Amino acid sequence: MEVDYKFSLFKKLFLDIRDKFVFDPKYGLDYYLSTRIRHGTIDNQLRNHLQEFRLVTNTDDSGQYIDNTYWLNRFNNSQKCKEVLNEFSKNADDLIYALKSERIQIKTEDDDSKPKAVFDFSDEKLSSYMNDLYLECAQSDFDTCVSLIFNKLWDYTEVCLKQMRNVLEETHSLIRKLLDQLYIDISESLQNNNYCLKDFKDSITSCQTNLQLDFNKVQGWFQRKNISTFDFSIQQVFEASLSAINRINQGGLFIQKRINSNSSFKGEYFGAMHDLFHDILNNVLDYEKKRNNIKGKAIATINEKDSTLYIEVVNPIAIEDVQGLKSTIKESEDSYSSLISKGRSRSEGKSGFAKIYNIVTNVFESSKNQYQNSIDENNMFKVNITIDISNLIRK
Repeated sequence: MEVDYKFSLFKKLFLDIRDKFVFDPKYGLDYYLSTRIRHGTIDNQLRNHLQEFRLVTNTDDSGQYIDNTYWLNRFNNSQKCKEVLNEFSKNADDLIYALKSERIQIKTEDDDSKPKAVFDFSDEKLSSYMNDLYLECAQSDFDTCVSLIFNKLWDYTEVCLKQMRNVLEETHSLIRKLLDQLYIDISESLQNNNYCLKDFKDSITSCQTNLQLDFNKVQGWFQRKNISTFDFSIQQVFEASLSAINRINQGGLFIQKRINSNSSFKGEYFGAMHDLFHDILNNVLDYEKKRNNIKGKAIATINEKDSTLYIEVVNPIAIEDVQGLKSTIKESEDSYSSLISKGRSRSEGKSGFAKIYNIVTNVFESSKNQYQNSIDENNMFKVNITIDISNLIRK
């Protein structure tokens, strides 16, 4: 069988550029999906009104759903209602988790660990794009060929984005059906007691209306947009990150702030800086949800000096969690470079440590930048970040 060496070389070039397009730690598609969407953002957004109308609860340390006492008190603590409400929380969370962990993922011929990934950039999926472009590239210079390949990759990305919006619509439909079934099951459990059901029915109806807005917003994340730049201060971006978290979690995070920074930052870095603070603060909130007795004791200190930004965020942790968190910190630090170089920061887990490291070291590229997690002798979890901002600020 005769080998077409020219096409083989072209295919290698195409796939090399594909890998950069998808997995580049600063600009790649996986960076956007991992840091901007998957890490604590999409589940918070889609759970937003389910929580607001008290239709779902969180899990306890054992993974069991906490009883929905708000409605159970109105339903005379019916055991059947308890089971129905807990089952609804689980089913709704399963659908949302599947979006994040199975669908909003990338796969290639080298990594097929997420078979249901919407963003399937495998060579088989891209073969028609390569075939269409081969002859045109054969008659073009190298720079033109590279530009043509990037254009094709964006064309294919548009196809994936449209598919992702369709998947979101399907998930929205499934959650609406769960809400309809929830009302039916509760009605049957209460033997259609209209007095008990009226408020519950109103909450479900209002939730369905607002859920449409939540899904519309998330669908908007999967559209290409021109990003306008604007200058911003550290106070503005920190408050924006905190507000985004509290808007979705009904004011769930209170943190003491000590910010001393007067520089104006270039607008192109707003998204990355927002993501940095969002991921740090989201970790604080996630821990406080598990340990209510330490809620509201976190402190963020941000100082600017000599074109350097010093960020420290501390929050107390329970003594029984110390060793486990120390192990998590050590394991994460050992895997940062390998995860990011392979474009696999998404597999690092819920803490987002590798994503924060990637922003600090790659997006805010400077050899002076540092990121460290630690636990001090007073059982305080400390995030310390140093960023050289000489190229990030408006002179």
